[in-house]
Parts: sequence; C-alpha cells; structure tokens
Amino acid sequence: MEMISKEEVALYKKSDSYQRLRRLRNEGMESLQGYYEKYKDKAAYFKEETEGKIVRERYSKGGMELPRGILTECHLEKLLIGNISRGRFVKKRTNPGFVYGYDEKGSLVACDRLEGTIEGREHIFWEAPSIQVGLSYNLLGLEEIMEVKYNEAGKIERYVYGSVFEGKVDNVRLEQYAYEGNQANATLLEGGVCHWPKHENKDYHDLLRDLVGDYTDNVTGMHVILYMDEENRVTDYAWCDDQRPNEVLKGVPKYKLVL
Repeated sequence: MEMISKEEVALYKKSDSYQRLRRLRNEGMESLQGYYEKYKDKAAYFKEETEGKIVRERYSKGGMELPRGILTECHLEKLLIGNISRGRFVKKRTNPGFVYGYDEKGSLVACDRLEGTIEGREHIFWEAPSIQVGLSYNLLGLEEIMEVKYNEAGKIERYVYGSVFEGKVDNVRLEQYAYEGNQANATLLEGGVCHWPKHENKDYHDLLRDLVGDYTDNVTGMHVILYMDEENRVTDYAWCDDQRPNEVLKGVPKYKLVL
C-alpha cells in the first residue's frame, strides 16, 4: 500500500467514518472505566472468591500475544493480523502458557498466565446474563479489564479489552459485530486517549507529534464482512482499512472459526 500524506490523514480525521471509530472507542473506554471504579479496590475479595470456586483446570500452550490465549474472544485480531498464534489446548500441566480454572457448573472463572510461575491471574465473572467481565490486578491495583457482550442468540456482540494507567483506562482494543442472515458485519479498532505525556521528555513528545500527529488521542480501525455456513462457521471474509475503504482484501480462515 502507498504511504498516505499528512494532509490526507488530517482530512480523514475529519470524516464521519473516523468520528464513528472515535465514538466506538470512547464507548468502550467508558464502559471499562466504569468497571475500574466499581472494582478497583476488590483485589482481595476476588482472590478469595475465585480460589474458592475452582474445581477443575484446563491447560494451553501458545497464544501468548492474546490476553487469554486460545480462549480470548477477539476473533478479528486473530483472523486479520499476521504472526498471532491462537495456541492449543494440552492435556497435561507441563510448562503451559495458560491455566484455565472452572467452577462446578463448568463456567470459566480464572485464567492464569504462566511464565514458569504465575505471572498474573484474570478473575472472570458474569456482570449480567449477557456480559462477561475479566479483571487483572497487579501490585499497584487493577491493571487490565476485559468485557465481552453477547446478543440474545448467544453470539458475540462486542469485545473490548483495555489497560489502566494512573486510574484511567488509556488504551483499548475493540471488536463490534452486527448479524444479518448468513453474514456478520464487524469493526475492529484499537486506540486510546493517553494520560502520560506529562511524564515524557518534551523533545520526544514533540518528535512523536511531528511524526504521527496527535498520538495522545488516536484510533485506527478495520471493517470486516464474515460469511458463514448453516452452522455459523466462517467460510470466508472480506475486509478493508477504515482509511482505505476501496482497497478490499479477501481471505479464508486458516482455522475453525464459529460465531
């Protein structure tokens, strides 16, 4: 693809399409910020609550680029972006990448990310019948938040995953889906509103601004049409960059993807 000039980028950022991406990003960030405010001081509670629920474990290797490995619900990121391994389930706990904990009803309640020892635990629960939430704490507090919303048919409607800096959700990855017949129209975006420039060297800040514009308020997005068979398995797809809507690419999933 040809490089886009600064003038074209500036014009694109005034477009309705770019503003729609910003609204979707802001909605995702606001949703995660709400969970932060509600659960930021609940690390001890979730530690005890989660440990008491786990009755069975499952293991996987690979997929370390994804926050929950093979069980991460971000379908588009795995589908479109190269060099992302989904990982695989393994039967024995022999140096796994992830350990998944399930309660007596078979619901996923914990995801431990391992690097020889436990690096971090995601506490997973249902905020509402159609909303699953994952919270990851570190020594400084609530660090990462995941929300997955499903529609009435049980299909994924929105996935949003974000990080927290100094009490503010500052970056998100989001996937949003709308279903029509045997296809799903989806948007994948990544972006954020950074709260950390005050900590930067001014010359470095100015250099980045000259190179990429206002990097403290940014969003990029792609649009995807997923075609499914009668069993909701994706057979093929078409996608384009939000900034280049006329350059449509096509592909076939290299693994089984069911929506």
